[in-house]
Order: sequence, then structure tokens, then C-alpha cells
Amino acid sequence: MKTKKEIAKEIADDPAIIIPEQGYKLTAYRAALAAIDAAQQWISVDDELPEKHIEVLVKLEDKRVTISFIFECGDFAYNVKPTHWRPINLE
Repeated sequence: MKTKKEIAKEIADDPAIIIPEQGYKLTAYRAALAAIDAAQQWISVDDELPEKHIEVLVKLEDKRVTISFIFECGDFAYNVKPTHWRPINLE
């Protein structure tokens, strides 16, 4: 698995990104790191819930992490009551 820095460097080095000066390359690298960090942030269940029937990582009150999804009724599967969630895959 690649690190965040390796992924960000690949994005910044992508020839599809027009970078006429070195400063722009650094900006693209920092923007890629920021996007990866944002995608890996835990989302409070008080702020937003994941789409129904899509498995996500969930963090429980005791800080354990597991996988769950939401049923049509709005309850999390496996009888868990998470405080936070985040996507499993960065897509």
C-alpha cells in the first residue's frame, strides 16, 4: 500500500496537470495531501450519516473500530452504535 506522500507525489507529477513553474508542482502536491487527509477524516454521526447499504468503518464510544452499514430503517447493522464513520475506500 502506498503512503499518502507517495500518492500525493504521483498526483503532483501527473503530466495531465499543467505546471509551468516548480511552485505550482509544490502547490499540487500540498493540495493532494490535503485531499487525502480530508478523505480520511472521521465524520460524526451527528453531522452526517453514510449512504444506506454501503459498508463503512465505524468508531465506537470505546474507540474500537469495526465495519457496519445502515439499513433502510436508519439503524446501523450488527447492533452497533457508532460515534463516527468514514469510507473504507478512497475513491
